[in-house]
Amino acid sequence: ESFDGVVLTAPVPLQLELLRASGLDSWLGTKTVAAGQARERLEGLQYSARYALSLFFAPEHAGLFSANLDWVAKYVSKDEDDG
Repeated sequence: ESFDGVVLTAPVPLQLELLRASGLDSWLGTKTVAAGQARERLEGLQYSARYALSLFFAPEHAGLFSANLDWVAKYVSKDEDDG
């Protein structure tokens, strides 16, 4: 597949910290029930770092990679990573 763009974002805890430090977090205030709930839910998120590796190779090498990698993508759970 090809894509027109990629969206990258900082983890939510870091975004909240930056918003607080800049004073721009008032839009997450408790003026409405929905806004207050959004802040609580965002503050309740836990972040666990993950890494990704992308391999780009010529089509003629696809057999070599598929023969030596038994998976295309794998999620590593927190228990598996922090174990």
